[in-house]
Amino acid sequence: MTAPTIDWEDLLQKNRAWIRTIIAAHGARDADEVDEVFQNVALAVFSQKTPIQDPAKVYAWLHSLVINQTRLYSRGRGRYRKRVDGFRDENPEADRSTEPEPIDWLLDRERRTRVREALGRLSADAQEILLMKYYRNMNYKEIAEELETSVSAVQAKLHRARAALKKEIVQ
Repeated sequence: MTAPTIDWEDLLQKNRAWIRTIIAAHGARDADEVDEVFQNVALAVFSQKTPIQDPAKVYAWLHSLVINQTRLYSRGRGRYRKRVDGFRDENPEADRSTEPEPIDWLLDRERRTRVREALGRLSADAQEILLMKYYRNMNYKEIAEELETSVSAVQAKLHRARAALKKEIVQ
C-alpha cells in the first residue's frame, strides 16, 4: 500500500495564518520579517530531501520547521547588525544624518586597504611626500621647508608620487 502524498502547497496555504502566528510569536518583529521567514519555511518545505509521508506527523514537523527557520532568521539578522555596527565603529567620523549603506562601508574599507598596500610599494621618498601632503595636511611651502627644497621641487615630486601611486593602485 502506498503512503498518501501530501500537497505541500495546499498545506502551506491552508495553514498560512497559523504559521505566521508561530513566526510572530517566536521573534519576528514586523510583517516584513514574518513574510521573509514564511518564504524560508516554504523553501525548506519544498526542498526537503526525504519528504514526510505520514500525515499524522506533518503538523509537528511543520511546527518544528517554522520555529527553526525563525531562529535561523533571527540569528542571521543579529550577525548582520553586528557586522554593520562593526563597520560603523570603524568609520566614526562618518556623517550619521545620511546613514550610508553597508556596501558603502565595505567599499570604503577596500579602497583604504588598496591605497595602503599601493603606498607600501612606493619608494620611501614618494611615501614621505604623499604622507606629508595628505596625512599631515601640509601645504607646499611647509613641505618645502621641512625637506629643505623649493616649492616647485615639491610640486614636481608630488606629481611623480601621485602618478606612481595611481599606477600601483590600477595594477
